[in-house]
Amino acid sequence: MAVDYSFYLVTDSGMLPENTTVLSQVAAALENGVTIVQLREKTADTREFVALARAVHALTKPRGVPLIINDRVDVALAVDAEGVHVGQDDMPAAQVRALIGPGKIVGVSVHDERELKGVLALNLPGQPKVVDYIGIGAVYGTKTKDLKEKYPIGVYGLKRVLEINNAQVETVAIGGINPTNVQKVLYGSRVSDAVKLDGVAVVSCVMASKDAATASRTLSQLIKATPPWAQQQLTNNTASALSADSIEQAIREFAPQLFRAVTQRAPLVHHITNNVVKNFSANVTLATGASPVMSECAGEFSDFSQISPHAALLINTGMPFSNDPEDGGADIYLGAINEYNKRGLPVTLDPVGVGASKLRKGLIKTLLESAFFNVVKGNEGEIFTLHREVSGLATDADSTEVLTKGVDSVGAAALKTSLRVGRTLAHHYKTTLLMTGAEDVVTDQSGAWNVAIGNGHEYMARVTGSGCSLGSVVSACLAVTKDLDPTSIAAAVDPNFLAATTAVLLYTIAGERAAARPEVRGPGTFLPAFVDEIYLIAEETRKDDFSWIKNAKFRVFGTTERDSLNSQS
Repeated sequence: MAVDYSFYLVTDSGMLPENTTVLSQVAAALENGVTIVQLREKTADTREFVALARAVHALTKPRGVPLIINDRVDVALAVDAEGVHVGQDDMPAAQVRALIGPGKIVGVSVHDERELKGVLALNLPGQPKVVDYIGIGAVYGTKTKDLKEKYPIGVYGLKRVLEINNAQVETVAIGGINPTNVQKVLYGSRVSDAVKLDGVAVVSCVMASKDAATASRTLSQLIKATPPWAQQQLTNNTASALSADSIEQAIREFAPQLFRAVTQRAPLVHHITNNVVKNFSANVTLATGASPVMSECAGEFSDFSQISPHAALLINTGMPFSNDPEDGGADIYLGAINEYNKRGLPVTLDPVGVGASKLRKGLIKTLLESAFFNVVKGNEGEIFTLHREVSGLATDADSTEVLTKGVDSVGAAALKTSLRVGRTLAHHYKTTLLMTGAEDVVTDQSGAWNVAIGNGHEYMARVTGSGCSLGSVVSACLAVTKDLDPTSIAAAVDPNFLAATTAVLLYTIAGERAAARPEVRGPGTFLPAFVDEIYLIAEETRKDDFSWIKNAKFRVFGTTERDSLNSQS
């Protein structure tokens, strides 16, 4: 039986709005894209459950939409439903299959790798399948089901389950999925063209909606569409055929051209940032030739994202908006991010002080699990915290003394360690990763290439906001990547990778030039000189004077170069 799992509705009569019924909500959903329905009524009496199942089946069957009964094999048999779904504590799947026969659908809930392996062991080679599909989750926290000790697995926990499953059974994600995150679930969990989700299951965003038809239609459109950011994600991989030399050539040739586009286009950089750095970040943005705006007002997010086709959003989490230890006010950030994501406009995340508190870790985890970021930038302490405590990727071999004290990094990592961590995180989150330190490291989203940049001056670490304001320059460069010549070698390099590298080179070379000025005697006199030098480089570049790039000090690392570095240690 060929089954379309793409838009899977799970009912819940306990959340119905006034003047609606299970039947009215299901009917509206069926008319607007739902492809499979599960009737889940945990508290209904048997007679009541059977009657409701018959009524729902009368809606689904004429449309060729399978009806799955949750847990109750007797109800499924009574109404000749197309299948049964069971959890880990319900009737064993093998027994369900024996009772309902080979022509029906059997689904099983799976939370982690151990439960998945138990399910896969039921499907013996050369034998009819016991289990047809798995429901994986909960992806996000949800009020529709008591998770007990089972924590939300997130998009990347979901991805790990998909990797192990390797398309052996069909897969559906469930738990807290709604219009704001459904595309992140579908594309963030994607392993390859062959290993990806077959569908997403939703409950409250349809069943609790006062307009189930519109809610279903919106979700159906989102499920079917490839969002602009995902299209970029699928194509923006630095070509593996390129060599380290050709990437270095591309950076030296096209970094100045990319920055020239900033001076010509005056892109809008929308900052949601901390109060400590707003003034400095605005001045740095203006010095590049870009146009800064500072707003945390949700009513402005949509308007700002439509002001210019050359626009970018910078999320700096130095001042969380909520005391909620689970997400730190993530809804405010996500409201803005979603506006830029859906228009294919770039977003940079600066997880300031992520290691300083449980609240910040919860906030950053929520953001990374719910949205797409073109660039994630942070100091060594912040990036190592992401690796060690937020992503769950670190092993004992990755232990490090690099920690955070407040929002500052404490200690320093060996370059080979920074390259490895950058590579792992970039590939995991499908983002360009920028780690600032003694040498700034930029890694492309595939994890194939790193650039280690040696420019800069110690004064840059002794003024408040220099790291945060680098995010402004990164965002300005990201906003003009669409102006790159698609026929040039730059087209073979991930534009987010090129933009982040360009921003760091410009910023750190400006720092060196500022520190060398005779009037600069320390951090206090350095700060205005630094802004001046960013401005002067922008003016030179606007006039096609690219001589500043000659001062760039960087190394490109692919597999061969990293192996050589490791062999020297």
